[in-house]
Amino acid sequence: MVHLTHSSLHWKLRCIADSDDENISPNTVVHHKAETKATTSSQSTENEPAASSQNVEEDLESTATAKRTPDSEMDALEASYAKSKRLRAVKATTALKTKLEMLETSSSAASGSMLETILLLREENERKAELRRQEEDQRRRDEAAAPEARYQAEKTEAEERRRQDRLDNEDRARRNKEEARARTQEHVLLIGTLIKKP
Repeated sequence: MVHLTHSSLHWKLRCIADSDDENISPNTVVHHKAETKATTSSQSTENEPAASSQNVEEDLESTATAKRTPDSEMDALEASYAKSKRLRAVKATTALKTKLEMLETSSSAASGSMLETILLLREENERKAELRRQEEDQRRRDEAAAPEARYQAEKTEAEERRRQDRLDNEDRARRNKEEARARTQEHVLLIGTLIKKP
């Protein structure tokens, strides 16, 4: 008799458990309490006489078929479940916001670094372009000044040659003049000597 009673108890509890939703919800908590209560009751019946097993079975059957919890307890469980869901949602939202802020900060830092690099590269390119322009201008000026420089060099060289030629001519003329004076004096002396002879 006790064995049959226990089998029927397990069967009823299994039916109650199978009829519950598998997701975590207030009803699942209530069903779990009912199963715990039924299990405790069934364990106690093993130590009681066979006559009280029928009463336990009837109590469990009436408990399973009747409303499982009062409305106030159900409301409290639903409120607790809703509060838990809200807390999880708030935590998830906070974590998402924190991650988004970190991503935005990282993106801003990367954008700032990239912009700074672009500006530095542009300044470097402008500096190199300016140097190339200066070198090109200097080359053009040198090429334009080359004929003038050659002309001035040739002119200076010609003037130097003329001056040297003039100095050479003056020196040659002075030597010729001195030689002519010396020859003249020799002639005068020679003539004087010839005149003095008897």
